Amino acid sequence: MLDEKAQLVVVGGGLAAYAAALAAARQGIEVLLIPDGGKSWALFGGSFAARVQTQSEPFEALVELYASAAYPLVAAKPAEPFVLPTTMGTVRAADLTPEEFQAGDLRRPDPILLVGWRELPAFSPAWAAAAIRQRLVEWAGRSGDGSAAPTVLAGTLAISQVLPQLLSGHTPVDGDYPGFNWRALAREMEQPESRRRLASALNQALVKADLPRPVRQARDEGRLRVALPVVGLNLSQSVRREVYDLTGLVLCELIGLLPAPGGIRAKTILDKALVSAGVAVRPGWKVTRIVAGEKPTACGRVQGTEEGFAITGEYLVLAPDLATDPLSCLAARLPHDFRQAEGRLVRAGAALYLYTDDKGKMRPVSGGTHAFLWASGYQAGQEAAANLVGRIDTQAAGGSRVGECGR
Repeated sequence: MLDEKAQLVVVGGGLAAYAAALAAARQGIEVLLIPDGGKSWALFGGSFAARVQTQSEPFEALVELYASAAYPLVAAKPAEPFVLPTTMGTVRAADLTPEEFQAGDLRRPDPILLVGWRELPAFSPAWAAAAIRQRLVEWAGRSGDGSAAPTVLAGTLAISQVLPQLLSGHTPVDGDYPGFNWRALAREMEQPESRRRLASALNQALVKADLPRPVRQARDEGRLRVALPVVGLNLSQSVRREVYDLTGLVLCELIGLLPAPGGIRAKTILDKALVSAGVAVRPGWKVTRIVAGEKPTACGRVQGTEEGFAITGEYLVLAPDLATDPLSCLAARLPHDFRQAEGRLVRAGAALYLYTDDKGKMRPVSGGTHAFLWASGYQAGQEAAANLVGRIDTQAAGGSRVGECGR
């Protein structure tokens, strides 16, 4: 049995848990993170629909973290969220978003060309462009002003012609290439020679294309936007800069691929931030039981072994990202009086969705899901840190009742 202790134990592997761990560590608290769960990274497009003041502390901290990783987040004006195109032909509102998504903002009048890859048929640029045009028409009808709506066009490139080395060893089956995926494409796009080949292919395609005069003028003036399903993985900013320098084209990235590039980038940034903050991380540990009370404890086993563990903290934050996570089931089985019992077990993220009001109805959640996860986790980490350093009175009514739940 592995026994460890920390001032604060955070259980959860997604945005809410990472935010709680980082917020507490910034206050000088000793934090141990058990990243159980974490499936939501694959669903996180990378943008936040905050619907709240992005100048609030949780989001200011997030902007700071992204900036320190040279991957800046752009904030929309209050009450004027970015309107972003997706690979599914829908549009998505965002208040905070990386530059490669913000560049595709459909509120801008500059024309936008959706470009797909023939060997990745999961994204159809023609279908997506038609669906987005229809949504822009509906949008203009509701607002009464369609003057600023951009022209949305579609085109296709062939990996076999632009980056043929990627398909080496892959045999096509009915036009598809089994085993080939967007991540391989994203990594290849980050190679200097591949960026130049991409820039050359885009230039040649546009020379041959019968573009409307306003679009061609935008092309000549460096205002034409080209939206791809992915523009690199960890060096997307470098890819965008080099293609612009070579072609004058503004590369954008479309939201919608799964697993989401934005989520992968976010996790990479936050993993490094955890290390810098001195957070101890125990990957591969599965929590099966929570004991709450004066000394809350997370119990479970180490994956791939028969080894069990018991991690005890002065405080414990339970922060699942998805309501379907086993951690959320644990949170649901915790008696409600644990909210008052010593105040040492704090819920965040999806665990907060499990609270109901006195009439048995779910409480409304302010903001988009991912923004809520981040903000709730950050606030939980701050609360636990404040309690630990004695800035607020943590004496709870009803004594030190102890209970537990398990699965």
